[in-house]
Amino acid sequence: MKALLFANRTDSALAPLTDTSCVALLSVACKPLIVHTVESLAMAKLTDLIVVVSSDAEAVEIALGDGTRWGMRFEYLRTAAGESEERTAEGIRDRLGDEYLVVRGEVLRTPIIADFLERSRSIGARSVVATIGGVEAGIRLVRSEERLPESVASRQDRAGLTNQDERIDFPGARLSSLQSLAAFHRASLDIVRGDFPGLIIPGRDVAPKVRVGRHAKFTAKAIKEVPVLIGSRCRISSTAELCGEVLVSNDVVVDRRAVIRSSVIMPNTYIGQLVEVTNAIVAGDRLIHVDTGTVATVVDSFLLARISVANRSFVRDLKWIVRAFAALAQGLTWRSIKALVISKSSYDGAWTTSSESAKDSRRRTEPEFPKQSTRIGSIGTEA
Repeated sequence: MKALLFANRTDSALAPLTDTSCVALLSVACKPLIVHTVESLAMAKLTDLIVVVSSDAEAVEIALGDGTRWGMRFEYLRTAAGESEERTAEGIRDRLGDEYLVVRGEVLRTPIIADFLERSRSIGARSVVATIGGVEAGIRLVRSEERLPESVASRQDRAGLTNQDERIDFPGARLSSLQSLAAFHRASLDIVRGDFPGLIIPGRDVAPKVRVGRHAKFTAKAIKEVPVLIGSRCRISSTAELCGEVLVSNDVVVDRRAVIRSSVIMPNTYIGQLVEVTNAIVAGDRLIHVDTGTVATVVDSFLLARISVANRSFVRDLKWIVRAFAALAQGLTWRSIKALVISKSSYDGAWTTSSESAKDSRRRTEPEFPKQSTRIGSIGTEA
């Protein structure tokens, strides 16, 4: 059976998160949203996928590849933005066969596809739709009359069938259509709480309700309340505070004495020293107030900034080279040099932001901490 996986949703309701990414590629629990659906399809042992893309088509292809990492085969079909599922399927009917699955890849749901296909076998309908709590879950099985189950006993029974959808409900599953920034924030923190069982979350559990990705640097004393999810390659200062239901995505730096509460930090974001973020989404230099839906751009890169991954890698590599030459000058062996470089590698000085100028580099030295606290909406700094 082939699956038609849609990744062509365009939605201004999720701006500014979608300013640089389509909905399917938004980071949800430290991986692109569409990957959660791909993994659910893999659990159902479906191997042939046609991925429907429009905007950011090349980015989707780069993110998913040819499907081999999941033991699958991907084909890509470019369509106009927002083209309906029915029109897309009609245009490639000869490639889909007598039975195929239509799945939305921009919806977050618990993995129910395998169970849905199993329960669909006994239903005599040309179209079967999955629902969660009565709401359509973005999963539809479509088949021709020849593929109807044998339980539909006679030709007269088949003739009496209509084109109306049959529905299979999964009342115990979880669903979020991510139709707003508040919904995105809530769904992300629900994952951290474990309310989307079955999703494959990267990393490992280092303590109860604390999950950490690969190559992340943090200390236990930074975790003030659980649950917390920290992505890969993050750098969390030992004096920072993560306070309950916090999702820190991949490649994030949380600097000294910063405080994060009930918030989602998107990838490649710098949270400055003494900054306090509460009940918000932070994406680079954008602060999104979840309660009001307002978006503020923070121009001061000492507070919030988007991290340039390329610059960070360059600075880190340069730092290692300097250490190696310093070790050579001290007459150490290459084995000692390697141990020195690895043991000394930390987040301090290993990142840079896209908005930094030459004078900003001076803050790599130990700063003087200000004395008073100032708040601006959901973000506060001590100044």
